[in-house]
Amino acid sequence: MTTTMISHTRNPAIAMMMAKLEADLQAGKRVTVKDIALEMGMKAIHVRSTLVAQYGDRIRFKRGRTGGIDLLSVFP
Repeated sequence: MTTTMISHTRNPAIAMMMAKLEADLQAGKRVTVKDIALEMGMKAIHVRSTLVAQYGDRIRFKRGRTGGIDLLSVFP
């Protein structure tokens, strides 16, 4: 069985999630996969795979108490 990723260009909710993620990161806010999943009503594994599909090597996931998401294109 194969899983098809939802393209953010076809799904307005995912497009809004991407825009909010980028805006929050540019503002210096801490963003976690768990928070996005709760807000979107999705499982964290689906959020993570969607983010990886969208951002590829530009996204980093940090674990732990101070963890979160970094986008390499946003930060120098």
